[in-house]
Amino acid sequence: MKKTAVLLSFFFLAISHSGTAQRKVTDKKLEADDATYSVEGKVYFNVVKISKESKKVLYRVATKIPDKAKGENFYELGNCAFFHIVGDKMFIVYDIWKGATKSKDCMIKILDTKTGKFDEPKLLYATKINSLFSEQEIQYHPIYTADNKKFAVCKDNISPTYNIDPEITVYSTSDLSVLSNIVIPARYNGQKRILEWSQFKLEDNGNISGVFQTVNEKTGVSMKSYSFEIPFEATELKDVKEIDLHDSEFNRDSNAHGQFYESFDDYIKGNPIPGIRIKNGSFSTSFTGTPKFQLLDDAGNATKEKAKDLPAQIFTYKRNDGETPFTIRMIDKDPYILLAAGKYNFYSLYAEQSKLYMAEGWDGKLKKFSQRDFEKILDQYRLLNDFKNDPPRGERGDTSNDGFNKHVAWYTKYFNLLNQKNF
Repeated sequence: MKKTAVLLSFFFLAISHSGTAQRKVTDKKLEADDATYSVEGKVYFNVVKISKESKKVLYRVATKIPDKAKGENFYELGNCAFFHIVGDKMFIVYDIWKGATKSKDCMIKILDTKTGKFDEPKLLYATKINSLFSEQEIQYHPIYTADNKKFAVCKDNISPTYNIDPEITVYSTSDLSVLSNIVIPARYNGQKRILEWSQFKLEDNGNISGVFQTVNEKTGVSMKSYSFEIPFEATELKDVKEIDLHDSEFNRDSNAHGQFYESFDDYIKGNPIPGIRIKNGSFSTSFTGTPKFQLLDDAGNATKEKAKDLPAQIFTYKRNDGETPFTIRMIDKDPYILLAAGKYNFYSLYAEQSKLYMAEGWDGKLKKFSQRDFEKILDQYRLLNDFKNDPPRGERGDTSNDGFNKHVAWYTKYFNLLNQKNF
């Protein structure tokens, strides 16, 4: 491998591979001119207003999300809540499950941040589904204009069986009046499509741009991606164009699957092997401990391969859609997360991520990571004092997994500094 100094930012590790699902609550801290707002609670959320000047809690108000008195439920695997500040108001777009009507409802509730009082919630969408186990297949997502005068709420259907069309409604933030609405046919060229939230943009003038993907309905895998425009008040998508799934402008698609690279230099240059991808969340091990992944062709068809038979030793991989991908390197038939690369390489064994390793040079022998040995190397490059004066700091509520992740990030930072000195 050529001498390369590369900053890799894939720090998050889980001590156990399975992990636990994260409750889908976005923007847990919001900043305003005179105060900071935080969202607390595991099921019934509270909004806390803290003065920037005095650091005192000015109020703590219950959101009543969900409102049990109205038969609402908020489940961690199926529901989302999005918090956003507009002037003196906090907009909360959220969805809940209503068992009585078997519907996943999208609501908006507005908090007057001066008084700590809520307006009555307003129903934006109500979608009938078979059961709460189908909740994840209907998704709602808000986007705001830069000037905060308009916002859109998108409804998407990622189910392989529901015949429900996606929909986008644009509202005024001043009075919640509907400014435009478009229903998008669920199929494009006969294939099911899903919307790619990370690529949506709502302009101040109300124009929308975005990306959708067609999917293989048997495997649920994305096949092709298309960009589109929706001029304000238009009733259909305009200027639909196929885009490269790996195009640099769109390569942050949250559902994009992993890619293989012939070499580390190809990875750095963004040159993946065409025609084959690695499916998100497909890692498994056999009863003998043999690692396996599912590979995808351009039509979204999947095949299972042993790690030793993969087409390349360098690839990207996500445990779940929407996550930042790991960079993986196969070494002696096992997958390792590549945390830092250059003269000194830092790894974590993917199947047992608490096991850390290092190697000098790309082809250097892998050895267990030792902080004592690492400090000796840092001392050679006059980085030891900086390292010792920059330890990770624990915070109230940190779990053992949080502490481990902070230490890995600490080590990775100084591996990167070593590699910069050796570039």
